Amino acid sequence: MTTRTLALALALALLIYASSTRAAEPASAADAAKSYASQFKDRQGAKAIETYWDFDAIFAGMFGDNMKAMTPAETAEMRDLALKLFTTILASPEVSEIMSKATFDDFKEHAAGQDRTAVDFTVSSLGKTIPNTLIFEHGKSGWKVVDAGNSGKMFVAQFKTLYERGVKAGKIKLPVDMFRMVAQSLSAEAKKETK
Repeated sequence: MTTRTLALALALALLIYASSTRAAEPASAADAAKSYASQFKDRQGAKAIETYWDFDAIFAGMFGDNMKAMTPAETAEMRDLALKLFTTILASPEVSEIMSKATFDDFKEHAAGQDRTAVDFTVSSLGKTIPNTLIFEHGKSGWKVVDAGNSGKMFVAQFKTLYERGVKAGKIKLPVDMFRMVAQSLSAEAKKETK
């Protein structure tokens, strides 16, 4: 066997191994929602957010054309602040403990507007069952969450309302300002708790 043939055979074997060990892409929005929920159940909420959330689409829904007023550096800062905020809240040790004991059931998908698929499901924990919804878009990088909520309250609409109120009150100018304010508020609360 020549060196070239051996190298090609080794490369082919590595490709086969890599493709067999890589996690399968969810086939549907419901499968993506089940994978997302499973990561929360396995105390991997931060990974679920990093894997599935499409912050560009989420920000477009929250802030629309106001995103154009920001520099690329401000947009990157906002993405970092948002990721930190949502992982701090949704993947905190307390929430992770609750989610690890929760049951996730009744996954049902349906159309949610152009190129979007909603997945409704229930989360049962601590004697309560809460209806949840994830809104997905499917693109080159697979199924991505573009909105989420529970009990009929969707996250993008809530943040959009908060942003508009902040602008009207003169407290917020750019979308990133909202995340800066929330980060400062969380930091102040954390300092109070450590005293």
